[in-house]
Amino acid sequence: MSTSKKTLGNWGEQQAALFLERRGYVILVRNYHTRGGELDIIARDGAGVLCFVEVKTRSYWYESAARATGYDKLTNLHFAARHFLCTQNLSPDKTPIRFEQVSVYLDRVAKTAQLKLQVIV
Repeated sequence: MSTSKKTLGNWGEQQAALFLERRGYVILVRNYHTRGGELDIIARDGAGVLCFVEVKTRSYWYESAARATGYDKLTNLHFAARHFLCTQNLSPDKTPIRFEQVSVYLDRVAKTAQLKLQVIV
């Protein structure tokens, strides 16, 4: 991964965290790593639901960030989420969880960003 792509990704994750906080989420962990996957953001929403959030940042409007989360990535997200729940002694049956994605679209010319939150399965 090039430095500029990594910088863009880090910037996008920061924007996503701020975006979620403005919507009442409490950020618990950022960049949670396991052998089988990574979770960009783990947060609780205003209703207490534990949210595992994938962040996709794109610098071109025509690129679909939503389509970038395929089957393999979803499998890794689920594995990492199960690992997190186990390390926190949280029961998957008793803990309400949700998988979400924040898509961050950067307009380099206008120097603006558009963010979109959606539930992923």
